[in-house]
Formats: sequence, structure tokens, C-alpha cells
Amino acid sequence: MPRAQVRYLMSPSRARATGERRSSRLDPGPQSRTMGCWSNDRYTMLVPPFLTDDEDGRFPLAGTSAPKQIADANDPPVHGGRIGRQGEFRCAYAWWLQEAQPPTARSSTLSLSAHPRPGRFLAHTHSGYWWPWLIPPCVFVAVMLSPRVGLPVLLAAAAGLGLIAVFSRHPGAALVALVWFLPLQIPIFSLLYQHGVNGEFLRSAGSIKEALGLAVVVAAARELLKGRSRLAFVDKIVLAFVGALLIYLVLPMVVSGSTYPHAFSDRLLGFRLDGGFLLLFVAVRHAPITERWRRLFFASVLSIAGLFAVVGLYQFLQPDSFRDIITNDLAIPTFQIEILHTPAAAVAQSLRFATDSPIRVGSLFLSPFDFADFLLLPAALLLIRVTARRARSWEVVLLLLIIAALLASQTRVNAFAVGVMTLLALTPSPQRTVASRLRVFAIALLVTVALVPSFASSRLGGVGTSAKSSSEHVDEIQKGLHLIGEQPLGSGLGTAPALAVRLGGAPVVVSDNSILQVGNELGVGMMVLFVAVLLTTLVMLGRATRAGPSNDYANAAKLALIGLLLAGMLHHVFQAFAITWILWAAIGLALPIRASDGGEQEDVAESTSVGGRPTIP
Repeated sequence: MPRAQVRYLMSPSRARATGERRSSRLDPGPQSRTMGCWSNDRYTMLVPPFLTDDEDGRFPLAGTSAPKQIADANDPPVHGGRIGRQGEFRCAYAWWLQEAQPPTARSSTLSLSAHPRPGRFLAHTHSGYWWPWLIPPCVFVAVMLSPRVGLPVLLAAAAGLGLIAVFSRHPGAALVALVWFLPLQIPIFSLLYQHGVNGEFLRSAGSIKEALGLAVVVAAARELLKGRSRLAFVDKIVLAFVGALLIYLVLPMVVSGSTYPHAFSDRLLGFRLDGGFLLLFVAVRHAPITERWRRLFFASVLSIAGLFAVVGLYQFLQPDSFRDIITNDLAIPTFQIEILHTPAAAVAQSLRFATDSPIRVGSLFLSPFDFADFLLLPAALLLIRVTARRARSWEVVLLLLIIAALLASQTRVNAFAVGVMTLLALTPSPQRTVASRLRVFAIALLVTVALVPSFASSRLGGVGTSAKSSSEHVDEIQKGLHLIGEQPLGSGLGTAPALAVRLGGAPVVVSDNSILQVGNELGVGMMVLFVAVLLTTLVMLGRATRAGPSNDYANAAKLALIGLLLAGMLHHVFQAFAITWILWAAIGLALPIRASDGGEQEDVAESTSVGGRPTIP
């Protein structure tokens, strides 16, 4: 009798991810019994909803329904074996057999069909490999374009596509890589440039963050197209904003004023800055990210925050040594001016923060505003952990370091935001005992007693340039309001303050308010839509915390977003990739996803776990 050919309708890696998601629905029932692998064309082997990889490489499977009467006992079962190389399948343990049925769109069955020649079982992820046929035309196009764009650009594009292809299969790893890459990009690239690495190569390598973000987007799109996830209202309103940004990118003459940047590359950079974090937010919500990677993501946030806090306190205690490291060892100002084309005046302003007395700590960000904004998310995580359960000693120490470093930045609005976050974390809750709340109160009192006297004669104490700074904030907010009245359509995508200073002839409008900045750049309509995005996200986070009071991540994300919005009342908080991408990825991981409603008969109203994340109907 000829052997059989096995064809996967779902890859083994996808089956494993599906198994992790639905491990709670394993029970096959008392009528089930074990059968062997049969080479009979009348039956279909059913892939179970749970698939684990043993240490020896075997894949023990268990079915979900009792098998019907097997054909004839003379058909010999094939026992033992393992998954071999190149997708070769030699059977494994015991399988469930059932009469063959037409596969559905969400089916994970393996169909048996007679193979024309004797041999081993062969496993194929798809009916055929179509992608190798794309290689010749792609090579031809690359050769044709190489005189125009240059070989380094083509190699960078090929490397980016490879990065997307690899990390789209591992979106959780892509997120963890983003947490480390975004804050450390400038210091590491500056060090490499100082030691002779080509500047144009480093400039192209900055697109690694976009490649990692696109990998998560591709993974989420795969889930949505296969019907394993659905868009919720918050996803639709966010995508509406991103879709409108695309119009500003492609047709700026229709929706913008006459001052929009005419270079497509300038508008593309504005699109990445204004819409990239929102697109990543939707992608993170629907990508197949397991609980393990989610925990690693938040652990990485705390680790990188601890590193930057220690460096910031070192800057506060040893400003001369820190300045020497920044300017000579790392040569960050040189890299920013020569490679990133940051205006020398902006770089000089950042250096003045690190040199003028009193010192305004910016750590490796140099800017005290970006540094203080970056610390809001880890501060929120630690506040929730310390108040919600028995705190570990390292969490208390790390919280003290982060709050001390944030106060050393002397950014008054961020200090106020942390105070509000602390009060919100101390509100009564079933998950917050009196002892834990008293612990946070004691920590706040300790920080106040230890550090406030040192800052009493600084900007935090209202002396020096604080009065002048307050009046400048008021004047710039009034200027932003006046500009909205003059240009209700906005000045155009790519004219945000962080970008306009690099563009020759572009209007630089610093409204000192994150909401007004959106209106000044994109117009009143987009500003209203952006406010709707923020309010909807806050409402969804509130629902998530009420539905699961023990969801520390949702509580922390809500506190961090509230703190960032408070800080955004007096400076721009959505103008740095390291702040927006990490925060909105955390919000996406904290919010529950919407369960799919397709071919399977499931009670989606019942609380299930998808990669460790709650689902909603």
C-alpha cells in the first residue's frame, strides 16, 4: 500500500502559538481513545489545539473528538518517528483519525492523500514555494536602480526586508529589541562613528527601528487577514487618524496650507514621527505576542530606565566628568551635527543644560525634557507594583533612583505629573492594601526630605530662570492658538518642531503644548481626531483596569499616559521615538484584544487567555 503525503494548512510555529492561546480548551472528552497513524486515504488527521515540543524533538498530539470506526485493521499503523529536516514528517506517537472533511478557512487539519511513490511522510507548509520565483525580477530591478540610488541603499533595503521577514515571525522579540535600540541608538552610533564607522552607513542603520516596527505590523496583519483577531473601536479610530495622515503624505496640496514641505522624504519623516507610534499600537494589540515576551518587554523597560537613571545621577554628581564623556568619548554632539544634521544651536542648547548651573540632568538623552518624559512609564510600573502587592527590595530601590533622576532633570511639569501619578496610585482599591499605600507614602516622604532641600534653590523651587520660563510657556501657547486661527488647515505634515528645525525654510512653530502642536501641523480636524484617539485610549485603559484589577500593566499604562499628557501641556511629548513608541507599545500590550468570531464554535464571552492577555467579545 502506498504511503501518504501530509500537507500542513498551518505552519508548526503557528500551531504552537495557537496551542498556547487555547490550551484551556484541551479536554477531548472521556470517549476519546488513542489510535496510530494510518495510511488510509479516507481519513484526516486532526491537528490538536495544543502542540508542544518535547526535548527529543517529538510532537505529541492529542485530538479533540472521538475517532469514528477505523477502516480495516489490516492497514498497518506507523508508530514512532519525529519531525525531520526540511519539513520531513515521520509521524509521531499517536494521532486521532476522522473521516476527511473539506478544510475551512480556520482549519488546522492535515489531509492525507496517496503519494504516487513509496517513501517517507513529507510535510509541506504550503502547496508550493512561490517566493523563489520573485528573486530574478527583484535582482533585475535592483540592478536597474543601482546607478540611481546606489549600492549601499540597495543593500540596506535588502537587509531591512530580511529583518522584517525574520522578526515578523517573532514580534515579541522585535518589541524587546525596540526597547533597547531606541534609547541607546544615539550613544551607540556616536561611539561607532567616533571609532571610524562610516557615517552614511550609521544613518541608514537608523532605519532598524522602522524595520522592527514593520515586522510587528506584518505579524498583526497576518493575524487579522486569517481571522484570528478583530479590530475594536479603538483600533478603527486610530487607523482613521493614520489613514488621514497618509492623505497629508501623498496629497499635501489638497489638505494642507501652502507652507507644507515639498520634499516627499521630509513628509515621510513627519509621517513616521506622527503616525508610527499609533500604527505600532494597533499592531502590538493584534500580533501573536506570548506572555513570556510581554513580561520581557516590561522587564526591559525597567532595566533600560534603571541604566539611564544611574547615568543621570552620575551626571548630577559629577557634571564635569559626564560632559567629558559626552563630548570626547562618545562625541554625541559631533554625530548629531555631522550625521543627523541637527542644527548647531539645538545641540548647543542641550549642552548648556548639562553645563550651566544648576545642572539639568538629561542623562544620555542630553535633553532633560526627553529624559523626564522617558522615565514616566517605568515610574508608573513601579508605583503600581509597590502599591498593588508586596514589593521586592530592588523595586523600591529602582523607584527611588528613577524619581530622584526625574527630579534632577528639574522639569517642573514632569515632577508635577509624577506627584499626580503617585496620588492616583494611592487611591483605595481591592488590590492595594493599607500597608502598601503607606509604603509608597513613606517613599515619597523620604524623597522629599532627601532631595527637595537640594532643589529649593533651583528651578523646582521657583528661583533663577523659572519665572521667565513660565512666561515663555504662556506666550508660546498663545502663539500656537493664534496660528490655528490663521491656518486652520495646519502648516503641513513634517513641520513639527523636532523636524522643522532641520528643514531649510520650514516654519518652526513651538506652541509648547502637545495638542496644539498637532493642530499647528495638521489642522483643526486632525487635532480633534487626535484628542478622540487619546480619550478613547484612556477609556479603554479604564475599562481594562476595572475588568481586571490585578492587571498591573493596564494600571501602569493608564498612569503613564495620564502623566505624559500632563507633561504635554507645557512641552512637546510626542516628538521622540524612544518615548512614544515604547509607551504606546506598552499600552497595546496592556489592553485586551478582541476575540475572533469565525468558524469555531466557542463561547467568546468566556474569559480566555491569548498569549497571557485577556480577550473581549
